[in-house]
Amino acid sequence: MASFASLSSLAGSDGFAQMRSKTGQFTKVWALVKVGDRWYSSSREAKATLGGCGG
Repeated sequence: MASFASLSSLAGSDGFAQMRSKTGQFTKVWALVKVGDRWYSSSREAKATLGGCGG
C-alpha cells in the first residue's frame, strides 16, 4: 500500500518537513523535491518498531 504527501513552502523558507506513518514492516521511503525546474530525490530504508516508540 502506498502513501503520498504533498507539501509546499514559500520562497526563502527553510527546507524542512516531517511526516509520520504507520507500517508493519521494513519499507523504503522516497522523497521527491522540485526546486525551480529541477527535481531531486532521496530514499531511505525505514523500520517498523514494536509499539511505535522508535526503540
